[in-house]
Amino acid sequence: EDENEKEQEEENPFTLALKEAARNAILDRIAGLQAKTSPHKPLTGRQTKQTTGALKYVSEELRANRAFMLECVQKDPKALLYAGPELKNDYELVMCAVTRNGLCLELASSELRNNPHIVKAAVTQKARALKFASDNCKDTEEIVLAALKNDGVALMFASERLKNDKDTALVALANTGEALQHMSPKLRKDHTTVLAAARGNASLLMHADLDWDKINAVKFVGGR
Repeated sequence: EDENEKEQEEENPFTLALKEAARNAILDRIAGLQAKTSPHKPLTGRQTKQTTGALKYVSEELRANRAFMLECVQKDPKALLYAGPELKNDYELVMCAVTRNGLCLELASSELRNNPHIVKAAVTQKARALKFASDNCKDTEEIVLAALKNDGVALMFASERLKNDKDTALVALANTGEALQHMSPKLRKDHTTVLAAARGNASLLMHADLDWDKINAVKFVGGR
């Protein structure tokens, strides 16, 4: 009975027409229909959202078509969400997505979330994409430093080892003192790291773990 209902649903003319219309709409946009006013004009945010959302109505066969999905991702990297499993493990396709929107790393296969080239490209575009990287990449200095140079707060997603590494901490603090709150307890007690954070914003001392009975707070706030 369930199978019969499913067949009826699939054969419903309205459903079939909707899927075909969605498919054609996507192909039209990819073919350049959106460039009527200007050959180099990109899709508007609304057009992009409508186009990408329509992908859920496209057949699995088409979503597994590499050329088709690559063009979709070039228009909107979030289209990777609807790519077939094999394509989410496709290096070129995923690289295309993360260089446009680093947070699309979340949509990639576990294998590519462990690929240092893919992950570095993602965190370079959006530092907090580090959240979706593998544990191995979160513990790789080159990748973490690339993220921290863009956004020191991304330290929250680094490995515990790097959260406890002073050199890494100072790179994060050079970007923003807010990184202090994401360091290890040991570094939040360290005078050098605390001073580096407080020089930019004295209120960040609230994240330090200092013995105020022994330390003159004014010295740190004033940078003397």
